[in-house]
Amino acid sequence: MTAAHGSRRPGWLRLESRSDRATAVASLAACILILTIVSPSVGGRPPGDPDAFAADARYARCGGGTVPTRYAFEIQQARHYRDHLPAMEPTTELALDEPALVVVFEGLGPFVATPTARPGRTAEPVRTAAPGVHDVCIYVGEAGRGQLNYYRDVSIAGLRVVRDGPALEPGDPSGSS
Repeated sequence: MTAAHGSRRPGWLRLESRSDRATAVASLAACILILTIVSPSVGGRPPGDPDAFAADARYARCGGGTVPTRYAFEIQQARHYRDHLPAMEPTTELALDEPALVVVFEGLGPFVATPTARPGRTAEPVRTAAPGVHDVCIYVGEAGRGQLNYYRDVSIAGLRVVRDGPALEPGDPSGSS
């Protein structure tokens, strides 16, 4: 079917005015942005993917890569850690304006010492994490000049790797449905 004015494009593809073209470009950009957020395979790694920080010295300093890591993400100011980990207990050492890297381990973090028994004694049982509870490292500041903070038994209920993003479900490390 031929469109009016001799154009071979269908009517929905013809952009008559500059504002029509600007609207089309803005709509296309919005669609790409939405696809990047919703579909990690289109836009790269999913939010919170620890592999995105594999080369980051802060991640290594937290112990990332030495034990299984569930999430890793940056926050703009350490003081906003409860926007991301709302079930975490309040703590004053994170009341800082510096950026931070948050590393959530699959269970126990690498900073937990394995109990050993003295000769003739039985070793203490190894601590295990309850479901939905993880060890967390929050590195505040720049690599090499930062503050290392370890927390045991942190509930990740309501975890948000993006401040205003959706809470991640416990069984869904990517945050996508």
